[in-house]
Amino acid sequence: MNNWKAQLADLYKQHSKQQKDTKGTKSQGDTVVNYKGRAGYNDAGIPIGAAARKKSDLNKKRYAGRKGSYHFSPLKQINDAAAELGKKYRYKNPEHVNIVKEAVEIAKERIENKNKQVTQRRADNELSKRSWNSSNSFAPIPRRNYNYYGAPSDDDGSIEVVPARTERKVEYKNKVWEEVARLRKKYR
Repeated sequence: MNNWKAQLADLYKQHSKQQKDTKGTKSQGDTVVNYKGRAGYNDAGIPIGAAARKKSDLNKKRYAGRKGSYHFSPLKQINDAAAELGKKYRYKNPEHVNIVKEAVEIAKERIENKNKQVTQRRADNELSKRSWNSSNSFAPIPRRNYNYYGAPSDDDGSIEVVPARTERKVEYKNKVWEEVARLRKKYR
């Protein structure tokens, strides 16, 4: 009875050893080494081997997971605290406060002036378009109707006559040119 248990244990050891040995088989791309010495990547840094691809995907997932966590990180808190201290220090200085207020007022005035200029240009442009058209400058601008494909709408009662073609006698230099002209005429 102990015989088969020993054989089973022996078989298990062989099988587990075989699994461990085959677990790390490398693909053809894993043996490629780029100029920096990284295995599994080409010279441009693109993963070629299966292991390098898995590692790259795992790194991307980890980075994507961490992207949104900056807002609550200690680094963000330190940076915010430093910025707040800098603002408090600068705003204690009355000269700096006055400079900032004046800069904000100048910027607001420039924006207002620019908006006024734009609205004035638009109003002038609309008036100039309408004033030549009629005495009432606020009358709607009539649309032009273009008729590109149909016959003209003005019918003055005249009839167009196309003159009839007259056959003229053509003299050819030789029989070849005459035959070419006859075939052209036939297959037009």
